[in-house]
Amino acid sequence: MKIKKWLSTMLVVCLMIASFAGVSAKAADAQSKIRLGTYDSRFVALAFYRAENMKRVRDFMGNLSLELQKAREAKDEKKVKELEAKGPAFQNLMHQQVFGNLSIPNAMETIKDRLPAIAKKAGVTLIVSKWEIQYSDPEIEPVDLTLQLVDLFTTDDATRKMIEEGLKQNQKPVPVEQLLNPYD
Repeated sequence: MKIKKWLSTMLVVCLMIASFAGVSAKAADAQSKIRLGTYDSRFVALAFYRAENMKRVRDFMGNLSLELQKAREAKDEKKVKELEAKGPAFQNLMHQQVFGNLSIPNAMETIKDRLPAIAKKAGVTLIVSKWEIQYSDPEIEPVDLTLQLVDLFTTDDATRKMIEEGLKQNQKPVPVEQLLNPYD
């Protein structure tokens, strides 16, 4: 009788140890995953350019136009050529960022002070464009933060709808070769 009681007690203890070991192994496995915040740079760029920054873009282009006019009046051909190249170059930059997968440091610079709060809330240790990831270990857990970053810009409903549809359709970026010179 004592042996049966001892065996049953040991069996219960072994089961408890095994179950706790399983729980702690699962918890350790969950904690060993590194959560990586990712975003689709195209949609963040779209929000950036269509948000309050559109005034900056219009101001930039307006000032460029005024400078160009002054350079023409002054017959400063060198300055005219330089300024004539800036407008198309800027337009090309925007196209590569919004339709391709060019990095968006100009947009990210304007929100960098708000990224730590987003990272903390999402439980990620790093935030990077999904197009910049060349390899990812299976232990890395990507967490899409695109909409959270988009929300840092003041956009209209039409822009938000375009972004949500683009994410839903999983649109691929336009290859860089097609965006190198959109004026061809």
